Amino acid sequence: MEKPPVTLFYPSYVVQYAVVDSTVTFVDRKTLNVGGEWLEEVPHLAICMNTETSEYHLSHCSSDWESLCAVQTAATIQEIKNTAERHYQGIRDKWVKTTYTEEEALAIFEEEKEKMRCSFCGKSHFDEGVTGMVTGENANICNACVRAFAEEFSDEDS
Repeated sequence: MEKPPVTLFYPSYVVQYAVVDSTVTFVDRKTLNVGGEWLEEVPHLAICMNTETSEYHLSHCSSDWESLCAVQTAATIQEIKNTAERHYQGIRDKWVKTTYTEEEALAIFEEEKEKMRCSFCGKSHFDEGVTGMVTGENANICNACVRAFAEEFSDEDS
């Protein structure tokens, strides 16, 4: 798939994207470390806009548009493009504007929020304090409820 989805992650949506092809030269400067590994050349780049702050960031993406690393927050798209060009020389001519709107992104976020609610406390994985969610066929449970249940059971064992 050459075109990215509307969103790569909450609360941002894709406004422009580029496919890194053989005409683009990757300059490996060992500046992005993801999970203890240096991020190598990626096949896709995306410029995303944060719906809450209106800032832009550059997302380095896999071949199926999974965001591997989002960096370089800036007030303008041009600042992000300049950053990308330093690492991907020749990318400046590859950017494609999407037709995605903020409203589309917000609708997707709301839909995901409803699907990803904890069956016990009602919080969404977008809510503050929720850093993880275990999902099942008929129920979801957030990290806070898992902790609370674990504490409850460990108290009973004491």
